[in-house]
Amino acid sequence: MRRVCCRNQKLDLDARHVSRTPIVRWDSILGANVNFGAGTTVANLRHDEATVQARVKGESVDTGRRKFGVIVGDRTKTGVNTSLNPGITLGTETRTKPRETVMRDTNHTA
Repeated sequence: MRRVCCRNQKLDLDARHVSRTPIVRWDSILGANVNFGAGTTVANLRHDEATVQARVKGESVDTGRRKFGVIVGDRTKTGVNTSLNPGITLGTETRTKPRETVMRDTNHTA
């Protein structure tokens, strides 16, 4: 994995394909064989300075962190210039469309 434009505390599992200079925060959790399209941006800070909430098994969980990126399942791919809000989960084999802004957990194919 290239460390271009990447920042602190990302949990690396196996092979990742973070390429074409996306903005990925190191406080995200990425599954195996994830591919972020060029220009994909992962936000990790809420504007209201509250701690980031994430959904685990359908329930909202307080991460206890002001900065937390995203949780991305195996074999997920984002389209070019996708924006991901803090704390969202992209399920296994999720696809986003180019220029899509993802504001809620999703598990869809484009």
